[in-house]
Amino acid sequence: MSLKDAVALVSGASGGIGRAIAFDLLGASAEVFMLGRSAEKLVQPQRSYHAKCHFIVADLTDSGAVGRITANISAKGRLDVLVLSSG
Repeated sequence: MSLKDAVALVSGASGGIGRAIAFDLLGASAEVFMLGRSAEKLVQPQRSYHAKCHFIVADLTDSGAVGRITANISAKGRLDVLVLSSG
């Protein structure tokens, strides 16, 4: 299965497993929305980012966060991959 141009959302992308999965998806040419609670941790310069990488800072325990996340992704018109790696 090719992930080229797939649209993915990865929660928990500010560290650990979620971050590794997000970069693997980017390496497979997917467009990735990296979701995390901390902007500082989310955008830490461990690897180079490119145009297919988008950051969403939100806390999933906040009831308004889901609407903001949806607004970010809805411009793409679809979501092909969902990774829930929040811990």
